[in-house]
Amino acid sequence: MRPSLPDIRATYSALLRASVPAKGLTDELVDATVEDVEQLVAALPSVARSVLAVSLRVLEAASLRPRFGSRRFSRLDPVEASHYIGWWDTRTLALRRVVLLARDLVVLAF
Repeated sequence: MRPSLPDIRATYSALLRASVPAKGLTDELVDATVEDVEQLVAALPSVARSVLAVSLRVLEAASLRPRFGSRRFSRLDPVEASHYIGWWDTRTLALRRVVLLARDLVVLAF
């Protein structure tokens, strides 16, 4: 049996909360931004959507390391998630770009 995949909306929400200042970031604004991200993703070619899906899975799974609290990315609090995103900035360029593609889309939609 395959492990269940995280809710993509929860991942987008966590990315937003980890990437922008919390002041003024309401649940309604987060929900609206996630909807905008979903529309952006739907407009991407299928190859780009596949790359994004892989990047979301890697982003979620890599945080299962004890260093990050052994929890999926979408279950980290915003401060922990922000530190985790910062950790990705120290990874090799190719891996970093693939994984942070999702963050860039979320910030663009914001």
